[in-house]
Amino acid sequence: MTEDGRGSVGHGAVPADRTQGIRLRRLRLAASERSYDIDFRGPDGTARALSVIAGAFGTGKTTVLEFIDYCLGASDHPRHPEVMPRVRSAALEVDLSGATHVIERTVGEPSTWATVRSGRLDEQGEVAKRRSLRPAAHPGSLSSLLLSYCKLEGIPLRDEPDPAGSPADPLSFRELMWLCLLLGDRLDGDLLFEREPDRHLTLRQVVDVVFDVHDDRPLRLGRQIRELEERAAAARMAYTAAQELVEEQSLGDTALLDRALEGAVAEQAAIDAALADLDARTVATRASPLTCATGTDRRSRRRRRLSWRSATARPSYGGCCRCACSTRTTSRS
Repeated sequence: MTEDGRGSVGHGAVPADRTQGIRLRRLRLAASERSYDIDFRGPDGTARALSVIAGAFGTGKTTVLEFIDYCLGASDHPRHPEVMPRVRSAALEVDLSGATHVIERTVGEPSTWATVRSGRLDEQGEVAKRRSLRPAAHPGSLSSLLLSYCKLEGIPLRDEPDPAGSPADPLSFRELMWLCLLLGDRLDGDLLFEREPDRHLTLRQVVDVVFDVHDDRPLRLGRQIRELEERAAAARMAYTAAQELVEEQSLGDTALLDRALEGAVAEQAAIDAALADLDARTVATRASPLTCATGTDRRSRRRRRLSWRSATARPSYGGCCRCACSTRTTSRS
């Protein structure tokens, strides 16, 4: 870094029509006594397409890249002795599809969230909003925000070489950074994660996504096949449970159940007719001036017995969805 806290960088020009995606503008490391800025802007204040960080060994080139990565969602930041006692936060000013934003994270104990606001570092701007780091697929995460500006949100990546039998998880910004940031430990025979088959498979798909040759149709078909298999398994379980219930209740076959239903309907009809006849006789007796109290009481008791038989017989067929008698109701005064 220079004496005024600014890094030494070389730049190239940004094409006027290349605004989609993320472009670095400034990195600021805020310390208790001062701030340290790395400026990636051109003379006109716009973000450049290419920046080269140059300097002698041990001057902080990798540290700058790691702090940029930390602001973009990495789990940890550089922990050099000259950094930890001084730096309190790291803020990255970026253009997200042409709109300037500031992403900031605290330094010390790695945070699980970042704050994002529109505007520039030296401006007040709007109120910063928290963006969680995990789960990356959550709509409110930092990963989802950054991918949305890259037009890469919601792209499924399979977990196994076989697309049809593989569950799919959406692309995360951290997986995209595997391609964008290659640190020294990756250059030692593990550039493409050759030692880690799962990450190697994911990185291959990230490359396909970036170069627009990723085909997620096999993943969609595989997901549809799994959903249909799950629905079929649930239907088989329901059918088996219904069969077991019928066998446990000893309900018999359909013909036997139909005969039992017909008998219950006939019994109910006979009871209804007897009740109607009894009601008519009761009304006629009450209208006669020579009413016998004993006969009236006897008919009342008989009516109660018939009503009880009617209530007992009705559940035998009242819930049958195959017979019109299921909707029958009987009302007697």
